[in-house]
Amino acid sequence: MAGYFLSDDKRLLFVLVEARREQGSFTNYRGAIGPLRATMARVQTEFPGVRVGLTGAPVLSNDEMEAAFRDSKRATVLSFVLTFAVLAVAFRGLGMPIVLLAVLALSLCWSLGVVTLVVGHLSIFSVMFISIVVGLGTDYGVYFLLRNAEESALGRPAREALEVTAMRAGPGMLGGALTAASTFYVLMATDFPGIQELGFISGTSVLVAWFAMMTLLPALVLVVQSRRDDSDAPSRDRGPARVRLVDAMTHRPRLVLALAGVATAFSVFALHGVRFDYNLLKLQARGTESVDWEERILRSAGRSSFVALSTAGSLDELRERAAAFEGLASVSEVESVLSLIPPEQGAKAQMIAELAPVVEPVTMGPPKTVDAGRLLVALRTLQRRLDLAAGEAPSGHDRDEVVSLRDETAGVVRRLEEADPARVSSALLHLQGQLRGDLARTLRRLKQNLHPTP
Repeated sequence: MAGYFLSDDKRLLFVLVEARREQGSFTNYRGAIGPLRATMARVQTEFPGVRVGLTGAPVLSNDEMEAAFRDSKRATVLSFVLTFAVLAVAFRGLGMPIVLLAVLALSLCWSLGVVTLVVGHLSIFSVMFISIVVGLGTDYGVYFLLRNAEESALGRPAREALEVTAMRAGPGMLGGALTAASTFYVLMATDFPGIQELGFISGTSVLVAWFAMMTLLPALVLVVQSRRDDSDAPSRDRGPARVRLVDAMTHRPRLVLALAGVATAFSVFALHGVRFDYNLLKLQARGTESVDWEERILRSAGRSSFVALSTAGSLDELRERAAAFEGLASVSEVESVLSLIPPEQGAKAQMIAELAPVVEPVTMGPPKTVDAGRLLVALRTLQRRLDLAAGEAPSGHDRDEVVSLRDETAGVVRRLEEADPARVSSALLHLQGQLRGDLARTLRRLKQNLHPTP
């Protein structure tokens, strides 16, 4: 690491990591994020007083995708459970709800097959299509079963009741399925691929669910009813339950219209308070490490890992564009190559030329061994002097800094006294090598720029 990056309040230390991207993966940096978090966990154990976190656009995207897949599984299970519970209450039995959800599950398998053939993958948007189709696809089965129950109540045989139901209710159900699918297919006209895929997958799944409810469901219903007739077993499904609230609403149309008008008026009034939120961070999964640290960085340093990039064809165009960006209230900071072009280059070049005779002969000496004992003696001496300075310094901010430095030095002394000398020497030798390499690179870069050109 060539340098250290501190926040303005000196409370956060940033380490910038550029990971290799995994091609063809939903979570492009999963292979790098896992080992990084494992390393941070070890550091946290060794230094419990230091809080370590991982964030940034790749990490946020990775956590977002993993949260989407995890929540999609939970939502799918929950939607099936709740739908089954509602159907069991509505049909006052378990037989037809089980048959209906079994057909729906098969239609979802068919939909996944279509997705595999046409799209080839699921995205963070389209992964939620199962929860959507569980609700919409169940509707067609409910319509069919309720209409079939009405025909059966008229005394029709099971096969005839199903045929009449398909003939009379089928066209209307098809119209409803086409309408619902069209609302999703409209999303394919957008420019965002994720929304396009969601529209295609959801719309196709709705049509597949309708097809399953019109073909597979009647066949299963006929098989189930024939087995019950053959065994003379009493049916556990006692038909659909009547809902008193619905009956009351159908007998009071004026009251329903009045309530709808009042609700619409309040909704129109509330439209003025709806605003578009451009903060992408609020779309992230709450409670994840990457989001928590991103928000902490925003509060402490006023910076964000979300940036916008713009290119210019010349320095003059770059200056104009940078000035325009700086004038926007939504932009907190603008960084460009202009920061690498110092003002008053002639005067500064003269100063560097004067330093050249001093810097050019400087060379790096050979590395030396680390004497942990001498270092401990020097730190003890520093601790005593800081203790004297803290006692003589007047109360205030300066004294507090001296006391803090003294306490930190005392902590280092205690750790060196308790640690194995051989291990300490090895660790310090490694640190010395890193610092020496950093200094050598800096000196080499300085020598390369002793004779700058405009």
